[in-house]
This record gives sequence, C-alpha cells and structure tokens, in this order.
Amino acid sequence: MTATGAGAVRVAPGSTGSKTTIHRYLPEFDNEGASFGKQVAVSEALQDLVGRLTERLHEEADARIKEVEARYAAELEARDRTIVEQHTEITGNR
Repeated sequence: MTATGAGAVRVAPGSTGSKTTIHRYLPEFDNEGASFGKQVAVSEALQDLVGRLTERLHEEADARIKEVEARYAAELEARDRTIVEQHTEITGNR
C-alpha cells in the first residue's frame, strides 16, 4: 500500500498515529480483510443509495398512480353525467 493509503487509514481514526506506524500495520490489515472491508463499505454505501433511490422511485410512482387514478375517476364521472344527460334528452324528446 502506498503512503497515500497510509494517510487515508490515518484519517479514519481521527488522524492519530504516525504514518510510519500505520504503514507498518497495513499488511496485517490486508491479511485480516481490511481491504475487503473497504470494498464492503463502498458496497454498503451503494446498497444504501440504491435502497433510498428505490424507495423514492416507489413513492413517486405511487403518487403518479394516485394522480392518474383520480383523473380517470373524474373522467368516468364526467362520462356518466354525459350519458345520463343524453339519455334524458333522448327519452324526453319522444
């Protein structure tokens, strides 16, 4: 791992420990899966983002569906009124 990596590791615990000490323990961290942990952190962040986006998508879709259903219901009511009016007009003119 590079010194940049050691510097990044140093920042995580609050910029404590010297870069030399951190660098000395990096191979140990690698053997224990610390590099995998970094990938998991990114993966968890992406999973969280995808989860939030999915939730937002569902909320927006539900709102859109309700809007379309309400408009459709209003159109059906208007059609029914028109049918009743036309029926009344036709039967009243006989």
